[in-house]
Formats: sequence, C-alpha cells, structure tokens
Amino acid sequence: MKIFACQATLAVALLLVGSHARAQSRCTCPDILDLVNRLAEAEAAISAYEAVLTGWEASGNAPLGTETNRQALQARIQADVNQVSNPKANRNNSDTDFLCEVHNYATTECLKEVTEQHEFVHLAACRAYQSKASLWSRFTMSGLAPYAREEIASYRSELAYVKANLSNLERECRLELELQSTITGTIELAQAEAKTKVDLAMSVPEEFAPKAFTGSSSLKYVTKDTGPPKIVGGGLLARLVTPCYTTFEGKGDVVFGIKDGWIMRETVPPYAPLIELTMSVGKSSEIQKMKGPRGCPQSSNPGSFWSHKFLSTKKANGPDEFLLDGWTMQPRAGVFAEKIITSTCGVVPAPGGILAGLGVMGFCSETTTLTLKLK
Repeated sequence: MKIFACQATLAVALLLVGSHARAQSRCTCPDILDLVNRLAEAEAAISAYEAVLTGWEASGNAPLGTETNRQALQARIQADVNQVSNPKANRNNSDTDFLCEVHNYATTECLKEVTEQHEFVHLAACRAYQSKASLWSRFTMSGLAPYAREEIASYRSELAYVKANLSNLERECRLELELQSTITGTIELAQAEAKTKVDLAMSVPEEFAPKAFTGSSSLKYVTKDTGPPKIVGGGLLARLVTPCYTTFEGKGDVVFGIKDGWIMRETVPPYAPLIELTMSVGKSSEIQKMKGPRGCPQSSNPGSFWSHKFLSTKKANGPDEFLLDGWTMQPRAGVFAEKIITSTCGVVPAPGGILAGLGVMGFCSETTTLTLKLK
C-alpha cells in the first residue's frame, strides 16, 4: 500500500471507512484463505511499523521524508509481511498517488474490497492535507514518522474489515461432508461398504487466530465375502480347477476426521474456487480368510481390507492421512462441492504363462463419492 505521508486527522478517514464497511460484502466462502492470509499480513505490518516508530522515538531521530527513505522503510516492512504470507493465497496491492487518486490492483473482488478499506484512510488523509498545503510542501516537509502512523491506521482499518468478514463467514460457511465408498476386491473376493457424515466448521477464536475447517465423526464399514470364484468354461475345466480363494469379512466403526481444510481461490484468472481437505481415517479391522472346498487351505487371521485399499492410491500427508483436492464446485443445486474417486487400488503385476492373456488388472474396483453441502 503506497502513499507518501499525508499528515491529517485520521478521524475523517475512519468515518469514511465505517460508512463503506456497512455495505454488502463481496467476500464469500472461497475467499476465506485470502482473508486469513491478509489478516496475518496486516498484523505483521502493524507490528513492524510500531517497532520502527519505537526505535525512532527512542533515538529521537526519525528519517526525513524522502522517497529513498520511504522505499527503504517499505522494503523493511515488506520483509516482515513476506514472512507470514501464504503462497497459496492471492495478494493485493494498491496506492494513493500525490493527486489523491486511488489505484487498486487487487486480483479478486473480495481483496479489492478489503484494499479499499486501507486506501480510504490514505485518501481522506491526503485530501485533508491537500486542503492545507501545496503538493510540493507536503512531499518535502512530511517526515517518515507521520507516514508510518498513517500506514498503521490504514492497516487497522483494513484489519477490522477482514475480521468482520471472517466472523460472518464462520457462520455462513459451515459444511456437512458425506462419504459413501464401495470397494470390491479382485484378488481377494470381498466387498466393503463404508459411509459417514461429518460437520465441518472453521474457527475464529477471540484472539483472532483463524483455524482451518475441522471435524470428526464415526465411519461405519461392512465387509462381506463375495466368493467363491466363478469358473468360466465349465466342463473339464471346472473339474480340474479347485476354487480356493481369499476373502475378508467384518464390520465396525473407525474414526474419520478432517484435520485441516481450506476453501480458497486459484491465484490466476478467473480465480475459481478450490478446496483442499486433509482427511484422516482409522484402520478397519476385518478377518482375512482362506476358503474353498475340501483340499483348499483354510485359515483365519486379523487384517484390514477397506481402509488399506482406500488409502492405497490417495495423496499421503502422513500415516493414515491424505489430501483431497480437485473438487467439482456446485455440480447441482444444493451441493457446494463434490468429488468422485474411482480407482483400482494399484495394478497387479502382469501374469505370465497361460495367464498372460488376462492383461492388466487392478487390486480392486473403488467408487467413493464425497459431497459437501452448506448447512
């Protein structure tokens, strides 16, 4: 945010901001990450300017208001801001020039609105000072201390607006996630059905350190034996082949949760909405069995079918954690976003010999549908 030190009573600017902030906001759920990022950047800028002012007051020697000194100060402040910036967030930039013209370069409609809150303070201060002195005297006589104080006031105005929007979106953007998953084994003759619903909400605590969307629930699964295998061909082949097979059976509940979820926008036009959810799932407990008619090995051992297959092809973020992105936004009325996963749980090594003609085969056939709805 660039403006060269407009000395003025900032009450005028704050009144202007207050009247504007009551208008309908252009910030919606996909703007949450940008707003959280801007909150962190504004707080970092305020702290940096306050530290500089404290140093100047202690030394009694604030720099003169030259453009060289201003740029050096801005570089110092920007370094602190960059330390807290989220690379996945959109950035905003703006300035108020010496003719009191505002230039808003923010990329999204929400950030343009946020940036306006910052520049309204500069604009009002610039106009108030312009009525008292020539542009030349304002440029040459204003020191960096008034400039820094005006920047602090601008960031505080912006900060208040960001916090108000986040408080509103905390209420408006509560979600329900529904998962329905069917996994059918191809090597192990079993089919598992799993389903759950979980409420998701972001948190904006009193100290205003917004936290990502989180929530947890119980996921129910049922795994059934789909054997014995069918022998294709009949006749002599059916008499020669013993239909031994491996399966899984079991049912139960495991913990399913969203540990870190964000709604955001792309950082390139048209700044389309994006969703990233880090999910965690407990280990399903089934019994692995070897079955078949007389002559087949018989065994029964603890194992895991649904969760093992489910996690096998997901983007791992950690043990039993995975990242889900690539959602389809608003695929139909009443649905905020949806993701349909189909997989083969990996590829079985190609068989040789007389089985070579079977070609490539997966370990399973998975269809998992995740649906997000606004509550």
